[in-house]
Amino acid sequence: MDEPYDVALWISGELRRGGLSPQSSRWVKERLREKGTLEWRLAVYEQLVTLLRPVYGASPGASKLDCRGWVWLLNDAGTIAFKLHECNRAISFLDEAWDESRAAPRPGDLEAAKVAAHSAAQYAMVAGYLPGREQRGDQIDVALTRLAQARQLLRRHIPGPGFSSMFLVIGIGTGELWRNLRKLHRVGWLTAADNSLKAYRLVERDLEENRSGVSAEFQPGDYDYESLPLRTRPKVVRYLLDSAGAAEIFGEYKLAYRCAGRAKTLATSEPESLRARLQITRLERDRTARVDGYEKLLRDAGLGDRRSWPALDGRIRKQLADAASDVSKTFEHLERPTASWFWSRLSSDWRSCTPTAPLAAGHSRRDEASEPARRGAPDAPSASCIDGLEHGLRAEHVPGLVHALLDTCHHVKAGPPEPALLDELSAVDQWRPLHRAQRADRLRVCECQSAADVKRVCLEIADEFAQGYAPHYRPEILSKLAVIRSLDARQRGAVAEQAYRVSREGGHATEAITAQLALVRSCRQSDGLGKAEAVIGAAAAACGVVDDSLAVARGAADLIDVAHSLVTPSVRLAGLLAFQGYDESAFKAAHAPIGALSQAFTENPSLVTEFELAEGRQRGSTAHADNWLFDMMLARVTTEGVPLPGRVPPNPVEVAARFGTRVSCVQLLHTHQYGAWALGVAVTAKSCRYWSARIDVTLPWLKKIREDITGRITARVGQEELIDDLKALHANVVSPWLEQVADSGTIVLILHRDFAGIPIHAALGRFGYLVEKFRVGYLPNLYLPPLSSGIPESALLGGWHDGIHASEAVASLELGVENLGFAVTRPRRAAVGRHLMLDREREWGIVHIMAHSEFQQWPFSSKSRLHLTDKISVSADEWLRWGCRASLVFLNACSVGRQIPHAGDLNGFPLAVRVRGATAEISCSAPIRSRAACEFAQEFYERLVGRDTLGAYQGAQCAILERNYPVNWIQYLHVGFPVFLNVYGDEVTA
Repeated sequence: MDEPYDVALWISGELRRGGLSPQSSRWVKERLREKGTLEWRLAVYEQLVTLLRPVYGASPGASKLDCRGWVWLLNDAGTIAFKLHECNRAISFLDEAWDESRAAPRPGDLEAAKVAAHSAAQYAMVAGYLPGREQRGDQIDVALTRLAQARQLLRRHIPGPGFSSMFLVIGIGTGELWRNLRKLHRVGWLTAADNSLKAYRLVERDLEENRSGVSAEFQPGDYDYESLPLRTRPKVVRYLLDSAGAAEIFGEYKLAYRCAGRAKTLATSEPESLRARLQITRLERDRTARVDGYEKLLRDAGLGDRRSWPALDGRIRKQLADAASDVSKTFEHLERPTASWFWSRLSSDWRSCTPTAPLAAGHSRRDEASEPARRGAPDAPSASCIDGLEHGLRAEHVPGLVHALLDTCHHVKAGPPEPALLDELSAVDQWRPLHRAQRADRLRVCECQSAADVKRVCLEIADEFAQGYAPHYRPEILSKLAVIRSLDARQRGAVAEQAYRVSREGGHATEAITAQLALVRSCRQSDGLGKAEAVIGAAAAACGVVDDSLAVARGAADLIDVAHSLVTPSVRLAGLLAFQGYDESAFKAAHAPIGALSQAFTENPSLVTEFELAEGRQRGSTAHADNWLFDMMLARVTTEGVPLPGRVPPNPVEVAARFGTRVSCVQLLHTHQYGAWALGVAVTAKSCRYWSARIDVTLPWLKKIREDITGRITARVGQEELIDDLKALHANVVSPWLEQVADSGTIVLILHRDFAGIPIHAALGRFGYLVEKFRVGYLPNLYLPPLSSGIPESALLGGWHDGIHASEAVASLELGVENLGFAVTRPRRAAVGRHLMLDREREWGIVHIMAHSEFQQWPFSSKSRLHLTDKISVSADEWLRWGCRASLVFLNACSVGRQIPHAGDLNGFPLAVRVRGATAEISCSAPIRSRAACEFAQEFYERLVGRDTLGAYQGAQCAILERNYPVNWIQYLHVGFPVFLNVYGDEVTA
């Protein structure tokens, strides 16, 4: 490669003879582009400029030949320097180019106007990347002035050829400069967006005047861009998307949507189209619809294969990474951590493939429109609420200010308001940007007398800002405002209705339920007509929110998060409804979020593996498991997939028909604010009577009674104390609602989280144990199992562990099961038995397994195991995936039936058995001695001759309790629906 000076000397000789026209400068650029690297070309330009400056420059005595290309040559030199990130050298060339363009012989001619516009645009591009903050800010001010002067020069020649492209470049450059000033904290967010929009409106005016000569006011997006040359489309799309970003920040959402829509229509390349679609999706108010839009975008782009990502254009990967980060934060705000993790991981993976330009200024050139969505808080986290308010106000960053107001509301201390805080709130209240709304009946800052007043003021000011600038915060703001005590009943009701509407529109389920909770409270304080109808309507609406939210969950991993987030507000609402006497609504509200997981897995078995991996993340999974889960969720997102099944509310009459003629379904639950409740429905002769009863127990008492009973069963000592515990259980938990239950009927118990693991059936009253007077069974929820084609006339009996004499115990049952009409399979080897248990194609009438067990609570519940021998075992997750089907599953093993509901549903072996199709399950909630286990099984199968499984279960317990302590039978639970298993006999229903 030739030395730069030699090349420059030869080129200068050529240019001295014929002058330096614009064509000559293009000749130089093409010659150098063919020869060498950017570094070499910059060295040649520096030597060439030094050699030609005396001839074509503006210094005294310089020759004035044809020098129109001199400014273009300087601009080209500046461009090469900028590409090498030599920003100061670039500025030097571009400063000289600007001065030369203004000192040209005919500064008002068309060529001078064009070159001035080009110089100003190049200077503006470089100014934002200078290394020093102060230097960069000063040069940006210079660049803004130059762009404005260049625009005026061009306007003198309207209409002019090629002016449309120049006007677009000037507008884009002006907007970029205002964004850089905002990043330097020289101006606030709204000021930067406002000035950008002003520049974009001038672009519209200049485009129209250049075409038609008509001068009028226009908005971005108004012009007929299709009439422009096709080569200008990339600039048009960039201009429209920048306009959409500025409009979004400034609260002009309709304008933003229109500009993004037009950009999508005009896009001529994949990156342009993708960026437009991302902007349109980001503007979607409904969070569910926004996520749907992002998922559809990924499907359309065919991004399901991670191996294809490195080949993607760098700009596309970065835009996708920004969008995924936005979705992650959306899910985080919706309390869906697994989905948030997935999108955050997606963002990181895409970003890791994206090369970062080594910009001297240390800033990334990210899409401005995406920043408000990514920034939920001020730029620098503040040490106090006052600092956060000051920062949000100073930065004019409205989402950050709204976040600071919410944070202040959360941290307000009881007692008189702090004067410094009131002063800062007054300063915030005095700022009235264009799109800030005005709430009626608002409390003024000067009227604050208490902490509740300060909270109210924070929320009301936050909502005024959020309406125009941060609508995604409104569900949270309004749901908090609806419970502020300083509001009267009318105000609370109005705010609650508004909160519900906004939450539904925004796809925020928990806030929508919380809004209905506030609405029910407000109705209680009013005496107007239609109060009952309003409460019942609010409860029904909350149940509808639950059903809709579960239906839109993204696979099993997300379904866990959705169900978990819905349980607490639903139970809280149920407690309030029961407290106010709305028994039916309370029962339905409490039941609404439970049972989603087992129902989804039953209808779509492919969700099971994803569930197991998601559950594994809760206990600290491996990188391999995380990758597996990520790939499964990616496949679900990037394909249409199978939607989760819709849920039809259960009919208590249909449920009761499976149990007999006099049936009471009872939910036991505890709420933090309204205490413990029994919520029931008594079904007789196809009619339902709902009822509720307050249970005067605390959470510590429930925890203690559970631990005491389990401890005494495990230790097998203190049996008198165990009986005392069962008496206390009856007196405190059962007797408050027992009068609601029909004598000699059936009680079906649904135990919510705080009551789970307590043997309600063994409560001991004046007339004996509860199970002596009633048929008592348990259900996880009231949803009916899938219809069965009949009961298979085969039974699998298994027991192999020598330590508990399992083989002999199971052998003693074989004749009794055969007498019921079943063909018995009793494998002699545990490995064969395990194979039959995990044959998902096999279906049995009865599966009875006696084994040692290893019980694990959630989130380790899927790792619970049945130890068939010391070396052969079956885990709960294996049964969930591959377990055989059976009408009755009897797991005669310690503690495998014990579980605390998570996300409103079963886990461990109870979940596995139910999902794999068992109609009825009998298992132990605590340790059981092998001799007692054998005795209970024998008593149970003897009584199946004339009874269904629930009747036989009751009969076995009653027979044993007459001669033994409760420790020998109270561990056993009948979970599910009764099944008549006497193949030879006639069905008996009671």
